[in-house]
Amino acid sequence: NWQAKVGSAAFDGATEEDWMADGLDLAGNARKSGAAADMGCYERDATAFAASLRADKSVGIEPLEVQFEVSALNASGDITCTWNWGDGTAVETKSGATATHSFAAGEHQVKVTVAAGGVEYPVPGVTAIKVGAATIPVAVGESIDAALAAAVDGTEIVLAKGTHPVAASVRVTKGVTIRGATGDPAEVTIRRSGTSSYRVLMMDHPDALLKDLTVANGYSHDANDPGHGGGVRFTARGGNMEHCIVTGCTADWYSSGGGVYITPKAPVFIDRCVFSNCFNTTYADQYGGSALYMASGTVRNSLFIHNTESGSSGNGGTVYVAGGTLENCTVGGNTAAKCAGIVAKGGTVRNCLIGACTSTAATDDLTPVWNGTASCFQHCVAEVRINDDYPSEPDVFDCALTDDWQAKVGSAA
Repeated sequence: NWQAKVGSAAFDGATEEDWMADGLDLAGNARKSGAAADMGCYERDATAFAASLRADKSVGIEPLEVQFEVSALNASGDITCTWNWGDGTAVETKSGATATHSFAAGEHQVKVTVAAGGVEYPVPGVTAIKVGAATIPVAVGESIDAALAAAVDGTEIVLAKGTHPVAASVRVTKGVTIRGATGDPAEVTIRRSGTSSYRVLMMDHPDALLKDLTVANGYSHDANDPGHGGGVRFTARGGNMEHCIVTGCTADWYSSGGGVYITPKAPVFIDRCVFSNCFNTTYADQYGGSALYMASGTVRNSLFIHNTESGSSGNGGTVYVAGGTLENCTVGGNTAAKCAGIVAKGGTVRNCLIGACTSTAATDDLTPVWNGTASCFQHCVAEVRINDDYPSEPDVFDCALTDDWQAKVGSAA
């Protein structure tokens, strides 16, 4: 039934045109029946009894209270509605055009029959209500994808302590939180299980959040849709990470972001994460970021250590900033053919500490610590002078060899 819904803005909602006075709709009926013509190609008979149903929401977390309203056309007198909620509860008959019902988790098909003046009219179609559990636990060995299918925006998917292998990339397209059960990211891991190349996660919703877990062993290259982001790739829809570890992930063969890749114009926020032992092979200067490539978003309070970039023709760094803001981060103990620190060719690098980086082919203009545009760096301390904010400061860490990456006492940092 493709007529305009009773009560919608399309019903009697078309602008007045001269041809409508004698015109016909697709079914050969008068183009104008009622106060005005309907939008669309069909005209609803303004003299016939009809009704439609609206819900104030159709998706949510249990218990989900939904308000329904019936719009009736040409009802004779007061109306009575018989409600079949589709959730196993009793059918209810109520006077009036409105009703409220609370739904538990599941998918429910609501039907209603309207009675007025001795005429009963089953409202055509059903109104689908999808209710998700507030929390979905996932044991080791159970499917994260199955939990995502059952989830709705706002659901928390809680991964049990241990390693959760994934045989293909997990795509997160809902506003859910995926978090480790213990709160310690070292105790809960999502890991690529096979030998074929695929990233671990694709974040594709601005409200999606990864929290309190480790992402490990992802591998992606140019052939993989595209290959950027060995561990996690953030699409233009964005997403978030908080208190996570990204380790042992690789982007290879004209790809960027061994650990994480953030695409341009993406609403992404990453906070309090550790990127370690990730890898990238850089074949040209536009690629890079053994741990992180960011073209947008904000990355804050994060540590980048023991990552490696190879490929003598490239100069991609441990963190490649093409856009967005990298702030209050520490980059140390990384290795590259050229720049093993931060390459910034756009965006802002603010309040960062960079040092203890090793380059196998550094020259005066390709330092192991930083490369790119000096003005992108604001209030950063490094072992090599970046701009006029601070002079170079050798040995910026007290104990880089023992993984103490705090600012050295007495340094400008």
